[in-house]
Amino acid sequence: NFPLFSAGLINADVRTAWSLFRQASLSESLTRRQVSQDVNIAHEDLLASARRLDESHTQLTAAEQAFNQADKSNAIGLATNLERLIAQDQLLTAQLQYVSEQFTRKVSYLNLLRATGSLRAALEQFANVTSTTQPTTQPVAQAG
Repeated sequence: NFPLFSAGLINADVRTAWSLFRQASLSESLTRRQVSQDVNIAHEDLLASARRLDESHTQLTAAEQAFNQADKSNAIGLATNLERLIAQDQLLTAQLQYVSEQFTRKVSYLNLLRATGSLRAALEQFANVTSTTQPTTQPVAQAG
């Protein structure tokens, strides 16, 4: 009871199934490459941000020393108030750059967690640690 013309349909169905399988396999391969690339980029961004943070810290230290020197020189009359203000401006700029780079490093770290798929677990762990659902006071016993 085998129909004569169904062999061509079965062959076409098999070829379609193989085509869909190859397409799904290529799609999986593309997704794996994209994830790997995203993780590598996020890791490189984090490393670059850490290097920039170190450089910003060095600049901040130098600006603090320059401001202290200008402030002391101004106090004893060896420098003008303008020199002190310039040093203060450079210090404030260095502080702003340092804080900005700290923020960028944190964003890079969170981006790396997202790319590796561990951001959700880290956020859930953080939420469990800082949960405020615990009572902060002891209940008062009622007399009765």
